[in-house]
Amino acid sequence: MKKIIMFMIAVATMTVYAQETKSDEAKQAPAVENSLTGIKINGMLRLRPEVKANNNFVAGQPNNLEFVGSKLWLTVSKEFKDGSKMLVTIQDARVFGDEQNGASGLSTANETQALDVREAYVDLANFLGSPLNLQIGRQKLIYGDQRLIGGLDWTNVGRSFDAARLKWDTKTNSLHAWAAILTEDNSNDLKNWNGNNSREQYLSSLYNTYKGINNLFLDTYYINKTDQLNNYYLHTLGLRITNRTNKGKASGDFDYTLEAAYQLGDKNKNTKISAYAAALALGYKIGLGVPVRLGAEFDIASGDKDATDNKYETFANLVPTNHLYYGQADLISWQNMLAGNFNLTFFFTKAFSTKVAYWYLSRLTEKDAWYNVGGGVASALSTNTEKELAHEIDVTLKYKAREYLFFGAGYSIALRGKALKDDGRNGDFHFAYISSTVKF
Repeated sequence: MKKIIMFMIAVATMTVYAQETKSDEAKQAPAVENSLTGIKINGMLRLRPEVKANNNFVAGQPNNLEFVGSKLWLTVSKEFKDGSKMLVTIQDARVFGDEQNGASGLSTANETQALDVREAYVDLANFLGSPLNLQIGRQKLIYGDQRLIGGLDWTNVGRSFDAARLKWDTKTNSLHAWAAILTEDNSNDLKNWNGNNSREQYLSSLYNTYKGINNLFLDTYYINKTDQLNNYYLHTLGLRITNRTNKGKASGDFDYTLEAAYQLGDKNKNTKISAYAAALALGYKIGLGVPVRLGAEFDIASGDKDATDNKYETFANLVPTNHLYYGQADLISWQNMLAGNFNLTFFFTKAFSTKVAYWYLSRLTEKDAWYNVGGGVASALSTNTEKELAHEIDVTLKYKAREYLFFGAGYSIALRGKALKDDGRNGDFHFAYISSTVKF
């Protein structure tokens, strides 16, 4: 895998060099026109105060989390006459009053500086004379509904990949093949502060979207995760079908999305992986004085029913944007879970909408843990025979005040389910935020 990525980088470098060594006539074009034509500068500033009370469903302890998150983007991009593109995004992500990590996952993870490079890539059109584009460098990877591969832009820092991506995009089909380095051997970055830099971790994928049928997208994909440090080799096969083809919106009153995935591979050499997940989201628009969308969702992901055998059945959520699903309070991920949702969205004007949602959150099997929004173990609950985790109610508001100015607010309450009550949790979880975003 490493050799393939390095080969792609070398070929891309030679291609750029060949383009730079064209005839002297091309070099005689005015330097100012060549350097400024096609340049775009834009950015985004988001401020978001958040409050989380009774964190971990424990009341009566100083465990409330209150902070103001700040994210600033400045993007410079240049498009060339042949369709190629270069893009760099500088990001400043911080918590007010704290240059470092005052709140986990909010300031720049594992680093003391808040200023970093979010994206820096070149997209070469018609790579080596083929219909393929090569996008290489630091970039966001966003596919489907981001249930498995997402940019995580809800969080203060977000997620980027050092990756090489080949793209073949037509009117009826998009085929992408990419490979990303998660951890490089012999690197000296802060992820390897403990010295575990002798093995590599990769994520790669073949992702195809067929668009040849009106009002229908059909996604098929293969995702591979290789973790040489932990002897973990995971293969994910998936299918997604939706009629939400117009920037996430359906052309008619009814919308649907169905996604299913199966995982296999090896864990610690002697354990076979066999896991599955599925999600179904439905919506229908009606008129109740104002347009209203009635929505429902069902999610399921397998868990490990026996930790002592040589079969691992917990579905791996990979690198998603889970905040889009499973409740605004971010209590659970797409693994060992059973979740159901009903929601109403009121579109009072084109600029202002309100959504009310109810979520039922449960483990699928009591033999496996409760996994948090990031895929880690929130609680083993190993001696707990109950599955029910929480009942969550969300209220969110969105308001587009100007073409460049956006406001949002939300409040969530998650009531303890039987499993958490039996685990001794004595408080219900509250979450609230107010966000303001300027795009320019």
